[in-house]
Amino acid sequence: MMSSNRAKENYRKGFSMTFDNGWTVSVQWGAGTYSSNRDAEFNGNVPCDATVAEIGIKGPKEGDAWEVDGWLPSDKIARVIFNVSQRAASLS
Repeated sequence: MMSSNRAKENYRKGFSMTFDNGWTVSVQWGAGTYSSNRDAEFNGNVPCDATVAEIGIKGPKEGDAWEVDGWLPSDKIARVIFNVSQRAASLS
């Protein structure tokens, strides 16, 4: 359940989404990220696939810092997204 369909793409390859509990998850791959194609060129017009990607988690409170982990396979990323979506808003 995303709050107000707040999924968005960014200038890299990836997306971020904020859940109803206020927690945000970002999944990124491509140039400059902790992913299988980290050394790819920065070019927004080139398709970019990855076997592992970077994930970031940010709590709902103002000032919460991003926690970033890289080189994660898709199954692990799916589990992290689900777990973050189930967190209580007060865990940050």
